[in-house]
Amino acid sequence: CEVNIDDCQMQPCGTFSICKDGLNSFECFCAPGFIGNNCEIEVDECLSDPCQNDGTCTDHLDAFSCLCPDGIEGVFCEININECHSSPCLYNATCVDLINGYNCICLPGFTGELRINCETDIDECASSPCKNEATCIDQPGNYFCQCVAPFKGSNCEFRPCEASNPCENEAVCVEEMDLEHFPLGFQCQCAKGFSGPRCEINVNECSSNPCLYGYCYDVVNGFYCLCNPGYAGVRCDQNIDDCINNICENNSTCLDLHLNVNICKRLYFIQVLTCKTDFKSKPPWGSLPGMQCLLQQDYHCACLPGWEGDFCERETNECVSEPCKNHATCTDLFNDYRCTCAPGWTGEDCSKDVDECESNPCLNGATCIEPAVPGKFECICLPFFTSTLCELQYDPCDLVYSPCINNSTCLTQANGSSLCVCKEGFEGAHCEIDTNECISSPCQNQGHCLDGVNSYRCVCRPGFSGVFCETDINECFSSPCVNNGTCLDFINSFQCNCTPGYFGSLCELDVNECDSLPCLHGGSCINMPGGYQCLCSPGFTGERCDVNINECASTPCLNNGDCIDSVDYYKCICLKGFTGTNCETNIDECESNPCLHGSSRCIDLVDEFKCYCEQGWTSSRCDTNIN
Repeated sequence: CEVNIDDCQMQPCGTFSICKDGLNSFECFCAPGFIGNNCEIEVDECLSDPCQNDGTCTDHLDAFSCLCPDGIEGVFCEININECHSSPCLYNATCVDLINGYNCICLPGFTGELRINCETDIDECASSPCKNEATCIDQPGNYFCQCVAPFKGSNCEFRPCEASNPCENEAVCVEEMDLEHFPLGFQCQCAKGFSGPRCEINVNECSSNPCLYGYCYDVVNGFYCLCNPGYAGVRCDQNIDDCINNICENNSTCLDLHLNVNICKRLYFIQVLTCKTDFKSKPPWGSLPGMQCLLQQDYHCACLPGWEGDFCERETNECVSEPCKNHATCTDLFNDYRCTCAPGWTGEDCSKDVDECESNPCLNGATCIEPAVPGKFECICLPFFTSTLCELQYDPCDLVYSPCINNSTCLTQANGSSLCVCKEGFEGAHCEIDTNECISSPCQNQGHCLDGVNSYRCVCRPGFSGVFCETDINECFSSPCVNNGTCLDFINSFQCNCTPGYFGSLCELDVNECDSLPCLHGGSCINMPGGYQCLCSPGFTGERCDVNINECASTPCLNNGDCIDSVDYYKCICLKGFTGTNCETNIDECESNPCLHGSSRCIDLVDEFKCYCEQGWTSSRCDTNIN
């Protein structure tokens, strides 16, 4: 009982599906289009009603097809054919797509038979819309009236003054019937200040030069004069003394130049106003939009010492010129100033440097030195003296003064200096330097050395271990590669060389060999661990369904018939006298009763027959009377 019976031998999963044999069992892997424990049920792909818009579904093996109604297309009959795509509606009409049809919405002035394509232009002149003997000209979707003078308007229904006033600048339009002298049928009565056929011209009142000493600005039915300095009046004909209304302050003297006038300019209007108020007050016109006020002064104020400004209104600040030197502070006085000097400087403008060593401030034989910084000095003390003025006696190794650190020993020397004797791990004049044990680079494989007091520690790079980082860690030790992959150890990494059919950093992923579509001739691919299997279409075999099964190999054609092989079928070309799918049937030539005269007997042969004639008859068909 050591042989496992192949439960798949009888093809329980059908012809197209794959059967996997087990112990007293089997498992079916259904081909596309089949379901069930034994893949015995062909899936009806039409059960889900995939065809839309009343399309008819036809089921196939692992597929379906939709027969769409008129006006619909697409694999699922999901697309309404756009009959408007060919632009059937004419003259810019709007096309509305319908199912298996369309509708045209015509623009005004167009129609068509049942309004189908809007191909007909409506004659708008048929209703005679033009009045007063005007000529109507039909246009596409519209019409135009060619008026007879003096009528106008879209339908020539208005006289000249009725439709809109052709006269400008509020002139009065008067209709005239005498078209010989008034061909337009009207004349304009202009308001004062305007002229021209339509009162479109503003009369220039400045053309007569009415302003004697100034600039003339023309306005409607009038003018304004902008006077030259020293003149005033409506026509700028009055001479003026400029110092009469001067505003010089603080006992200053007014020197007459000319006139003090505020000239306010605006984009469309200019007005001249005489200044009678304080010049520093805000004019009421200064805030008007688009207007700016300019002060034109035609006299000069001669100021007394200590005052300045156009009108001597401001006290002079003598500190503006920065007369005080070397960061001194300047205080402004009337017609004068005072300098407050910074330490180390003196003089009226603080330009003289003070000699701080002149008073011999250093004690106990110390040397006084004046540095480059003004206002300071420095004492160079003799041995065993200290402090700013060298007034204190001291031992350099006393606890207060000792420079030696890190538990080092301080020794006093004869010249008044100290000498530090360092502990192990320290160095420097004051034992302030921790000796760097890392300077010899004890850490291997680019490990990082951390210096300590008389010691060090190695911080290893990933992939190394040991006191000196001397050991390379074997990342393959844990056997990370699966599915028989080969592990290659590197520094802080590894690489898996996968066996065929697997991939991934750990060879943990199964290659889907079906992605490359290996199965030919419509075969279905089933991915297997480390490989694939093809479910071939009928008529093909081989690992990739690349072999066309020769249905003629079994010699199905009998009686020397010729076999012609095709895909999943064959055809037999039979010899004469044989028929049937496999040429298995001998044609019965006696079936048509070829032998005549009743009692004659027919013997069937291959592709022929033989007649045994009754007495008195002869020939191949017994049709000849011997007598």
